[in-house]
Amino acid sequence: MQSNVLYPPTYKSASLLLLRYYKMSVVTKKEFGKVDGLAYDLYTIKSNQIEVGLINYGAAMAYLKVPDRDGQQDDIVTGFDTLKEYFNERTFFGSIVGRVGNRIGKGKFTVDGKEYVLDTNNGPNNLHGGFKGFDTKYWSGEIGANSVIFRLTSPDGDQGFPGEVNASVTYTVENSELKISYAATSTKSTPINLTHHSFFNLSGHKSWEKDLSKHEIKMCADRYLPADDACLVTGEIKSVENSPFDLRKPTFLTEELLSTCPGGGIDHTFCLVQNKNRHEAAVLKHTTSGRMMTVETTEPGIQLYTGNFLKGQQGKGGVSYTRHTALCLETQNWSDAVNYPAIFPNGILKPGEVYKHTAWFTFGTC
Repeated sequence: MQSNVLYPPTYKSASLLLLRYYKMSVVTKKEFGKVDGLAYDLYTIKSNQIEVGLINYGAAMAYLKVPDRDGQQDDIVTGFDTLKEYFNERTFFGSIVGRVGNRIGKGKFTVDGKEYVLDTNNGPNNLHGGFKGFDTKYWSGEIGANSVIFRLTSPDGDQGFPGEVNASVTYTVENSELKISYAATSTKSTPINLTHHSFFNLSGHKSWEKDLSKHEIKMCADRYLPADDACLVTGEIKSVENSPFDLRKPTFLTEELLSTCPGGGIDHTFCLVQNKNRHEAAVLKHTTSGRMMTVETTEPGIQLYTGNFLKGQQGKGGVSYTRHTALCLETQNWSDAVNYPAIFPNGILKPGEVYKHTAWFTFGTC
């Protein structure tokens, strides 16, 4: 899906001329910092319309610059200015989470007749792989065509999960589109559900808004998964009709709406088309800046999280990330699928199989 050209840029170098006339992206790398003697790099992918910054820590997106309706670029995702800050506080900002994004009930599951016990790092449940999930790992990076490829080997027994998993995540930028492609294999049957965990605020850091009330969202789902007080799915599949989760028509994320949701915000799986073709999942618009983001995926679900547990972390440029100031749109399988194999889409990767998942984030103006 391609959007209209967003702004008429000026070009001052041969590389930028390549961006303009050949629609290529320029990919660069420089050191971002060191921890315990290990160097982490900042990779930049710049197209004629958007710019993405990526780091080895958690294969995270450190920044994402897109233009508003007047052509002014700004960074629309949460993050930190230094590597040390990413290590000091686990926030999942921009990271790849796994092996299993979202929650596993009571930190337990059974595969091939054997029960596995995981960390319970989110109340009674396992969240985003445990205390040392994929978001805390060093991913090796490699520059590709218009892209950066990150790779990680997770050993058998890592955080309690069975099998050695070899995972890769590829970020590709072309024109106004950011594509994230996931792949993985395993030596044993294991649950896997990789996803990207950026927090978005389309107002941008230069004029960061302290709530989401000027963000209008449409979710392409007529069903959702109810959750309990610990944000764990109950096993029900319900219609969104006559609920705060009916976002099939563009709806502003006002505090009035979020206050009607259990727990004072949305942290729920929305059920999408169950096929591996590219399909629309969500559309987010910001009325003040005119920025617009369309999310598409091959996955059967998307988690909308309205930043209910943000607690004022000091981020890039001194911006304070307080509750309901940014949201996540995480394309993924349904939450806790491993514990509902009869009614939820398959969440198990078997030896000899290849896990694949693609998400597209396309930017424009409205």
